[in-house]
Amino acid sequence: MANPLAIWVRSADRSAGMPVTDWLAFSCEVGQYTTQGSASLSVRANDPWITNSALDIGGVEYGAAFSIDVFWQNMTTPIFSGPTTTVRMVEDRRGARLEFTFEPWVAHFLNRRIQLSNAYAKTNMAALTADDALALLMRANGFNAGTTVTPFGYPATRTDFGPIIVTCNAAGSGHATTINVDISDGRRILEEAERLMEAYDMNILWTESPRGTFTVAVDPTYTHQDLSDKVKLSLGRGSVVSYAETLDYSALENVLSMVSTAGGGAGGGTRTFSQDAASVTDYGVYEGAYAPLQYDAAAASEEATYLKERFANPLITYDLATVDQPGATFNVDYAIADVVAVESEAWGRSSDQLVVGCQIDANGRIPTATAILGKPRTGYNAMTREGSGTMLGRGRGMGTRYKTPTP
Repeated sequence: MANPLAIWVRSADRSAGMPVTDWLAFSCEVGQYTTQGSASLSVRANDPWITNSALDIGGVEYGAAFSIDVFWQNMTTPIFSGPTTTVRMVEDRRGARLEFTFEPWVAHFLNRRIQLSNAYAKTNMAALTADDALALLMRANGFNAGTTVTPFGYPATRTDFGPIIVTCNAAGSGHATTINVDISDGRRILEEAERLMEAYDMNILWTESPRGTFTVAVDPTYTHQDLSDKVKLSLGRGSVVSYAETLDYSALENVLSMVSTAGGGAGGGTRTFSQDAASVTDYGVYEGAYAPLQYDAAAASEEATYLKERFANPLITYDLATVDQPGATFNVDYAIADVVAVESEAWGRSSDQLVVGCQIDANGRIPTATAILGKPRTGYNAMTREGSGTMLGRGRGMGTRYKTPTP
């Protein structure tokens, strides 16, 4: 079987590129939002691309400014792309090697900027559609020369992203929900953008043309393609070799305290409570506290409804060891953000599940791809309440194993 995995490294300005044909270890995780994921690559210190002058990677600061493109099955559009985040130089009995980690482009762009206003204060985005608010957040903070806010005394150019160019298109008021959002100065744009994306089911898309010139845009109606009538994963159909379904009660929350320091009320803040009565009847009271995105009480109530959908009932996840079959090959017949059917004949279970991510591993040069299915509890959870959430959610399967030909 042909190798479905291809890895390319590119120079700081993305103009030069070279395939990685030999590696010691590689892994990559991708989520349904473009801010989610990571990759790691371990290579010998004398690998040809390390010393390639066109890539300009060599020297003491190995990989200080290069990026990676990862392709799976589809060799046109990378399933992961992003710059280096860490470089580790290792020497042991096995010899010298370099270990790199990478982050997605959108996460990289957003994490380089914080919310800044002309006066150190909260920025109020009132009566905007959710996509307009998300686009404005980026365009006011370095992603558009004409709309970027540069506070008095700022010593640099906020639109400067080094050897690459990044701009954000204006949104088109395409989201159905109008929101009121307060964002404090100093908040990292990545955190605020992820909260908006996950709360209102949006995504940030990116294109690159020419290489090194990126355009990001808000997708206000992040469409989940329903393929459940075509793609069915089960043992009986030969597309799964093992099935495990888990009900997780550990993160139940059905009475929510929505606390905000913005708006009215004593001390300049507001607090409202919201409960899921059916969940309370079934399980008793499980409390949770959140700092809502919105300062408007009625709008915060909408947010509480969204949160209850995530946490008022046990999280159901799936561990599926999948096998690519005609009509059921990952990243060909179905992909991240698609809905597929999951079946278990033994347990008499059948449901439609969202593909929330994938895991690619190529240790020992035998690449495997794992589709991650279920309802994710993502960064929104971690950033709005005490405790932590997982980046991609749970429900991780094992992947199909491929024999990789020698290059």
